[in-house]
Amino acid sequence: MALEQQLKQQAADQVLTNLRSGMVVGLGHGSTAILAVRGLAGMLSRGELSEIRGIPCSRPGEEEAKSLGIP
Repeated sequence: MALEQQLKQQAADQVLTNLRSGMVVGLGHGSTAILAVRGLAGMLSRGELSEIRGIPCSRPGEEEAKSLGIP
């Protein structure tokens, strides 16, 4: 993995450490935000988080969240 991609993944992972069940989460756009959205979806599917509501800032972000099961 290229250094830039590693740094983006680290940034996305850091964001995920701040999430708690029941939060309303702003879903940004861009490649780093998509990594965070995918990580959030994984946490929800594993039961690490629950009752999360995502608020997307773009149509592509909304579509990505919906496709991953993020309400």
